[in-house]
Amino acid sequence: MAVAGPKVLRHAKLTEMGVGNQVTPFQIKTVDGEALYAWHILPLSLYAKHEDKVASSREPGLVQDVTTTEAFRLLKEEKDAKVILYCMAVSKLMED
Repeated sequence: MAVAGPKVLRHAKLTEMGVGNQVTPFQIKTVDGEALYAWHILPLSLYAKHEDKVASSREPGLVQDVTTTEAFRLLKEEKDAKVILYCMAVSKLMED
């Protein structure tokens, strides 16, 4: 089985996977200088309501500060929003 690393998934593959602007890739900096790769995934119902605004608000690809994105703002203002944090321990697969 071939597994695509973050360099492949960061850009064009998101659109091919059918998630396009619903997903915002970003990094979480750690105190010891590492960067954890993460995706902010806007719930489909919220994305569907604001698709045009989200799609036009940024260039595709890795963002420097996820908190400045339209998708993050929409989720933050959604009163019933829930955050799910999923940690996957496959560091060997994530090497550049």
